[in-house]
Amino acid sequence: MSPSGDTWADPFTAWYDLGTRSPFGEAAAQMPRTPHGARPARHGAAALQRGTMLHKYRLEKRLGEGHFATVYRAFDTVEHVRVALKVFTHRNLTTQNVFLHEARIAAYLDHPNIVRLKTAEVIDGRLVLVSELGDATLADLLVRQRSTRFALHVLRGVLRGLAHAHERGIIHRDIKPENILVWRDGQVKLADFGVSRFAEPSTHTTVTGTPSYRAPEQAYGRPEFASDVFGIAVVFYEMVTRQLPTWPFRWPFERSKMFEERVPAAIVPVIRRAASFDLGRRFTTAGAMLHAFERALPELAPQPHAAPHANGRRLPWQAYRQREFEQRYGRRLGLDYRCNRCSGPVSEFMMACPWCGFRGNSFFGIATFPDVCRECEHGVHDDWKFCPWCYGPGFRDVSRLQSRDRRYGGKCPNPRCKETRLLPHMRHCAWCNAKLRPWRSRALAGRCTGCKASVAATYWEHCPWCARSLVAVSRRVRRSGRGA
Repeated sequence: MSPSGDTWADPFTAWYDLGTRSPFGEAAAQMPRTPHGARPARHGAAALQRGTMLHKYRLEKRLGEGHFATVYRAFDTVEHVRVALKVFTHRNLTTQNVFLHEARIAAYLDHPNIVRLKTAEVIDGRLVLVSELGDATLADLLVRQRSTRFALHVLRGVLRGLAHAHERGIIHRDIKPENILVWRDGQVKLADFGVSRFAEPSTHTTVTGTPSYRAPEQAYGRPEFASDVFGIAVVFYEMVTRQLPTWPFRWPFERSKMFEERVPAAIVPVIRRAASFDLGRRFTTAGAMLHAFERALPELAPQPHAAPHANGRRLPWQAYRQREFEQRYGRRLGLDYRCNRCSGPVSEFMMACPWCGFRGNSFFGIATFPDVCRECEHGVHDDWKFCPWCYGPGFRDVSRLQSRDRRYGGKCPNPRCKETRLLPHMRHCAWCNAKLRPWRSRALAGRCTGCKASVAATYWEHCPWCARSLVAVSRRVRRSGRGA
């Protein structure tokens, strides 16, 4: 495919000719074109450097580069917000058609779970799409293991956005982690409808999509709404197991036992059906999958306050023990959350579940703090320089405004720091990263043999601060005849 001239014999983009096959019905001739036989003006997007101004947008970082365009993070100097700028590399008939198609598809879709297009315009001779900018892509967040709760949250958000697109007859055709954006407040949005198209029955199209997430029929150039369903099911499976299903996509997939252990039982058949090799067995649209997903969710909701003989069945002894502990210490310890594995009550300060020892609980989007640590996904304040929970690397963006928290108290032992705004369960100082003394509580009689912090040995099976087993501590406390 030649970068110059008006003749582009690329089958991948042949269907973009809006003048002949566009569902929007407007000819692409309305866009300015290069005269026949002349070389088009080449505004190389790759040549744009950091700090370059395009109208009111100041380029800050190149986020990615595709076949037709380069995406930048930019700062809107008028509105004072960061945006994503998609700058098209060349200015010719094919690129103009791609630009028009993506702009009109994005304008046609209006949903909270789909990235919003702010504007589409020509800036300094370049075709530019300006859209919302997420805090991270799902691909960025999958560098480390994420919790099942986070995976379910992402799945629900993407399904809602995808269902909206399917209702309007649009197939996305490129579902993958790079096209799913996540915000700090927990928003999940589907992005990049550049290769999407309106569904056309019995029409052979070119092959699109990322191979690892592409449905079998899409590999043969016949995408359906169910192809997007396959893609999101594969993404969800990867989020949970860190393993992509492979050809011929027959269950059980690799690490299927891990998947069934981590995912609630009601969701497993939904994902199995969505990721089926057989097109006829899959959900026909994202809306159908979303309906099945939301029907399964009520079965997952824990009911810690249910009556002991509800529905004629007794609660298991673990539930009695958890409920008793929650009634005695729930307010004091802030047990406002549920473990993703066992549904036991946990606090956002706990690094592990005290009931099952699970260390993968995520507080992304639900913490009482304004932000979360990208390493452990526990809440942090914007002016903290370090994560006080996981001893991870320091934060790059630190606010100069001092945070206010009613829970603050205590003093850092580091003589050079002497910070007095510490929280009771911190393991390290959030300003100098110094190790703090083990947390002590008179109400909790036990003490962990590992981190030396106070624990409820007669209730817990694991230390919530370091995840060590409390079997030996529990025996010692029982022999001494002390309480919690």
